Amino acid sequence: MQIPPVSYLPTPDGHIGWQSWGDGEPVILDTGPAFLASIEDVPDQQRFLRWVTGLAGIGRVLRYDPPGVGTSDAGPVAPTFADWADAGVKVLDAAGVERAAVLCAGGTTFAALRLFERHPDRVSSLIVVNGAARIVGGDDYPEGIDPAVADVMVSVASSPESAAGDADTDLMLLAPTGAQDPDFRSWWGRVARRNARPRVAGPINAEVFSADMRAMLPTITVPTLVIARAGVATGTGLARALAAPIANAHYVELTGQDIVPFLGDVDAVLAEIRAHLTGERHANDAERVFAVVLFTDLVGSTEEVVRRGDGQWRALLADHAEMVRHEVDRYGGRLVKDLGDGTLCTFPAPGAAIRCALALVQRAESQLGVPMRAGVHAGEVEERGGDVAGVNVHIAARVSALAESAEVLVSTTVVDLVAGSPFAFEDRGLHELKGVPGSRQVWAAREA
Repeated sequence: MQIPPVSYLPTPDGHIGWQSWGDGEPVILDTGPAFLASIEDVPDQQRFLRWVTGLAGIGRVLRYDPPGVGTSDAGPVAPTFADWADAGVKVLDAAGVERAAVLCAGGTTFAALRLFERHPDRVSSLIVVNGAARIVGGDDYPEGIDPAVADVMVSVASSPESAAGDADTDLMLLAPTGAQDPDFRSWWGRVARRNARPRVAGPINAEVFSADMRAMLPTITVPTLVIARAGVATGTGLARALAAPIANAHYVELTGQDIVPFLGDVDAVLAEIRAHLTGERHANDAERVFAVVLFTDLVGSTEEVVRRGDGQWRALLADHAEMVRHEVDRYGGRLVKDLGDGTLCTFPAPGAAIRCALALVQRAESQLGVPMRAGVHAGEVEERGGDVAGVNVHIAARVSALAESAEVLVSTTVVDLVAGSPFAFEDRGLHELKGVPGSRQVWAAREA
């Protein structure tokens, strides 16, 4: 799926930047991913891109930057969540949408609740991921966090010297699994410096930790999905307390520790959203979508089983599976199948697939002591029930089978897609791939 252009909607205080992803029904209005990220930050982070394209596989997704964030102007007065809610309604108007399912996560839950409070006729459904109607605890609210901790977080967010609110502190709270990834950590810091400007971040954080919207929860009459991850730092009590007073709420608890929805088991979250909006956990019919397909294979596995014995080989395969899951998640891909001594994975972008393949080949040799080979191809595939199929999956498997030990081979299609990227490619000649008409050029990939 191509990145849609940013459109600008005029307002009395300037302009609101927004995008429309995908098409059809249902329509999802995304109020934000739990922190001050811009719609322009998605292409720079493959896991974020995978999340948004996954949503667009369910229906049309309207994404916007609220006032004071990213592509949207801030007025003379610091914005509030009511302003963010009103901006969302303006986006619905610009898109020609009467009612939408409103999606929120973490702190942006307050914008979604304000939207329903101020414009209930524009909301067809609510989807809340790791959200709360109140965050700070009290005598009548034991689920909340310590008020002293909240005071410190607001103070940090308001200080220009703290690099836009101490991005590392937010990272450990909102996205702890990303904290161990230097690339993700760097991206997160850049996003914080660009978007969490003290003039906006301070007042918004103050509202996050002072807001109490519990009284309006019984007025929510639309179907509501509340998703909580069991291991988040704030606990699941906040989400449970939000869901309990809503008559049509469905509460789901999943594994994971990230408040931001695009880390961890994204497929599980997307499956719940699809089921909530369409009644089906997966699409009924095969969907043809663009994907970059990666096959990996441990070289000489039969010999290794004989040399190591069954017990050691099973342990190695477990380490191999964990290694692949970590790297695929790191580069924003999806592990489709664990094939034992190999894997089938998909990615939304070819550069991420190549980087992941190169990292896996290096780690297999250094950590497992077994060489790996990999093949990458790109094109339309059929998606059904979490699996992928079609001729382009077949081509990727054949390309992988041609690779030598510790080699990553890619098709010409992939080479063309990453033109200008920091990769070097060595010609490995024309090959006839079994079951595929004609000859195909393949190339060995490496970092330039």
